[in-house]
Amino acid sequence: NTGNYNQNKYNHDNNIKANTKTEFSEDETESNICIHQGFYEYLFGSTIDNDASRKQNKFHEIMTHIQTLLDSNPAYRTTYKLYITGHSLGGALATLFGFYASSFHPSLPRPVTVVSVASPRVGNLEFARTFARFESYGCLRHLRIANHKDPVTLGPTVSSKRALTLATMMLSPLGYAALKLSGRDAGAEETYYHTGMKMKLRKEMVGVGVEGKRCELSYSGKVFVLGTNDRGEGVA
Repeated sequence: NTGNYNQNKYNHDNNIKANTKTEFSEDETESNICIHQGFYEYLFGSTIDNDASRKQNKFHEIMTHIQTLLDSNPAYRTTYKLYITGHSLGGALATLFGFYASSFHPSLPRPVTVVSVASPRVGNLEFARTFARFESYGCLRHLRIANHKDPVTLGPTVSSKRALTLATMMLSPLGYAALKLSGRDAGAEETYYHTGMKMKLRKEMVGVGVEGKRCELSYSGKVFVLGTNDRGEGVA
């Protein structure tokens, strides 16, 4: 997915409600994992074709092709790896696809690799923690490439329900009390976070008329690799 916009993609991008998932809890009755509902529905929502018959969702349609290819030659499982990539909305979908593919398809060659470009946030803190746990198991890895201060990568910060809760808390204590009593408030579990290793690309002036470039690699907020500018000088 290149991330080029149409009305359908716009609608999915802006449906920022949090979709609570139970697939990753032991008894499938309670889970703290919340995923951006618009992204989830884009990948897992069923579609209706012209003869009104329900079709496979995009995730299962793609996985069917992958499994068919791998089953056609047993050697493929040792000679090939699965890479998933996307830009903007496509980056969010690639992140979500890799997460589910590595979770529910153990026969796939490991690790499943996601390379996203300018991806928005996909899930809450528990989603990010579970994603990191899969990375530590060696079944998933994610390189997230982003330009410095790209606004797409800065959001969404919270679900629409959490945004309403925060606004009501600030503007109307009485309204917040009513919201809480009605059970329609949302806690910090509906705040979104990024996943994977981040590659931040920067452009900045390093001298008069000299534009430098640098690249930062970070994981869980800790920077551990810095690039250099155009003159080959280290940039701290």
